[in-house]
Amino acid sequence: MSISNNTEIQIFNNSFEWIKEAISKKHIKYYDYKDFYNIEKIDNKKIDDHNFGKVYRTNLKNSEQYFALKSFNFDNAVIVKEIIHEIKLHRKINFHNNIIQIFGLTAKENRNGNLKKYLLVMEYADANSLQNYLKENFKKLTWEDKYKLSYQLICGISYLHDEEIIHRNLHSNNVLINKNTIKLADFGLSKRIKEASERDLDLFDTVPYVDPKKFVSNKSYLLNKKSDVYSIGVILWEISSGQPPFKDQLYDSSLVMQISKGYREAIVSDTPSNYSSLYIECWNGEPDNRPTMSQVVAKIKAIVTNSSIITGDYQTFDLTLNPSLIKNKQQFNIDLSTADDLSHEVNFNRISIREVEPTIQNINENIYEEDLSIVVNELVNLYFKEVNEGIEERVRKKHILDYINNLKINLQEIYNWLLNNQNDSNFIQLLGYFNYYGIVISADVQKAFKLYQKAAELENIVAQFELANMYMDGEGTDKDYEKAFKLSKKLADKEYSSGINLLGY
Repeated sequence: MSISNNTEIQIFNNSFEWIKEAISKKHIKYYDYKDFYNIEKIDNKKIDDHNFGKVYRTNLKNSEQYFALKSFNFDNAVIVKEIIHEIKLHRKINFHNNIIQIFGLTAKENRNGNLKKYLLVMEYADANSLQNYLKENFKKLTWEDKYKLSYQLICGISYLHDEEIIHRNLHSNNVLINKNTIKLADFGLSKRIKEASERDLDLFDTVPYVDPKKFVSNKSYLLNKKSDVYSIGVILWEISSGQPPFKDQLYDSSLVMQISKGYREAIVSDTPSNYSSLYIECWNGEPDNRPTMSQVVAKIKAIVTNSSIITGDYQTFDLTLNPSLIKNKQQFNIDLSTADDLSHEVNFNRISIREVEPTIQNINENIYEEDLSIVVNELVNLYFKEVNEGIEERVRKKHILDYINNLKINLQEIYNWLLNNQNDSNFIQLLGYFNYYGIVISADVQKAFKLYQKAAELENIVAQFELANMYMDGEGTDKDYEKAFKLSKKLADKEYSSGINLLGY
């Protein structure tokens, strides 16, 4: 047996041991396959998913919510390794509204009952690709709609970059649309599987979206964050035009040469000048001349603000679907050297929130606004994670204050920002927290109760937890055990230990 075959077997064995260990230690939630019903295969021709196995839509026992089951070729060691890598990436970034969530794994036994076939259990999106969505709906889209799509896409990729994740395979066929919401699913997984399987990587399928430097330098040039920025520029143009780039031309070496020399699509006539300026900056041939994703976020926000369009807060972290993901991210980094050799793409140490190059007018102010929304969401996530871990109240409060202090942000600044940004349930909840504990201001339990109540009505799980406690203790309101029970049951039904513990009182 050759050395390469031995290595592949070792990777395969290690990978399956990793899966078993992760499941046994509850780092990955495991679902019993027999608990799924109404399983039906999805026709995914509209989505660029040809590198994967079958996708199924299903329901889970005692739930009307749809899930997606996604099969892969788990007989291939390198694919198993890449799937594990993808799961790890999702564990880092599963709290974003524009990112498809991975809930865990299930296993289907073969007919003999002695061989398991693993499937990913994922958020179900009744989704179309962005490319097809534009083809079918473009005539109905206003510039408000186009701005919203652009904003969501940019925020999603910016969040990946904040976590040191590079997509590397961004094009309109693998950006999904679900109920008018952008969803990112494949963080370059299909491309990595092709590369790892030692098959020729055919970049010609997506020529217009690929960083031209990759074609010029080929293997010596690694796709990077600025490569994602280039792809964003092309997709922004596509959103403005409703059609794929260079749709009437062959995606061949001739087009590659033209693009490498600066050939780009023409600006569509009704495009606002600040929007076209943005995508032109993004698709600059020189990576150093392209903005960072943080700068792209700031610019699209400025465009939207000047247009008086409300985009909604697409930077919020969604904790409502998967309680198992609220555990410490560090718990997930089980040592598996054979599955972690992609260090040029992923650095599991989070970069500084303030890592920004202020090269455009007023960018510091815009980035700071973006930073604070991220900080607030992180604070709420940290707090609820520790609630579910059973950390006592005094320690939780200290950790919150330490977190803020380590970022060198003034408490008064956060409080003032919260007062002026009450358009998101996390922001409302944290303002209630400040009032409850008398942070910056004098403690006001009644005001905290009203803010928690408002956030809880928006299905904020942290506020629901706080409100349940206040109803039980009669803080800021009369005691009401029935309301406390209902709120606790909501949390318990979602498998949050905080809700289960409250029901035990």
